[in-house]
Amino acid sequence: MAKFEQCKQSLIEKTRVWEYFLREISGESAQCMICQKVLKTSGGSTSSTHKHMKSVHSIIINNVKRSVSENPAHTSSYSIQ
Repeated sequence: MAKFEQCKQSLIEKTRVWEYFLREISGESAQCMICQKVLKTSGGSTSSTHKHMKSVHSIIINNVKRSVSENPAHTSSYSIQ
């Protein structure tokens, strides 16, 4: 069974999609913190995670800084613009 962990802050700052996913230790997949679906992230690609958030949860993630008080992992309709 794969082991997942939260991403380091430095990775989250590069792409905000990691605020919604746990990353597998090997980096080959990620688990959605909203629905627990596991997606492939081979080579560090986040395109499948972005597509999942948009199509399944109606969340569009633009990689911009947000206020610390927002907690997107606990909502199903959240958009960063």
